[in-house]
Amino acid sequence: MTTKLNLTIEPQKGMDCLTFGMTIDDVVKILGNATIQDDNQDEDGFSYIELSYDDYDMSLFFEGDGSPSYLSDIEIENPETTIFGVKIFELNKKQVIDLMKKNGYDDADVNLDEELQEECVSYDNEIIDFYFDNDKLVSVNFGVILGPNGEIIK
Repeated sequence: MTTKLNLTIEPQKGMDCLTFGMTIDDVVKILGNATIQDDNQDEDGFSYIELSYDDYDMSLFFEGDGSPSYLSDIEIENPETTIFGVKIFELNKKQVIDLMKKNGYDDADVNLDEELQEECVSYDNEIIDFYFDNDKLVSVNFGVILGPNGEIIK
């Protein structure tokens, strides 16, 4: 591990020195090589690259075909992760919703993720999802919508 990250979620910005819109090369300079790198394409033909860092219990997702690809999404399962000064993985679903509401995020959409069989609390405008298994937070996925040159659109 090259850098010790501050595992604080900053919605629509990133996490510590990992900011949305960075290239893969930028991230590798900071964190070193990923434990696993996967080139993927979803059912709609959308290409993305996933870098997994086991030391952080985190996966980084990059949009594009690799020439270059830009950081658009972070998924984290690390129990040390914080948001708004609170260790988020110590909270249940109601506490997460209350914390988000207290910080101005009041558009929660709660649904069941059929594929994962986990309950998901989504904030579509902020592009952040909290996944729960039996009311225990198991992962957080947050990101942005990027333009073709890595600029943040939303």
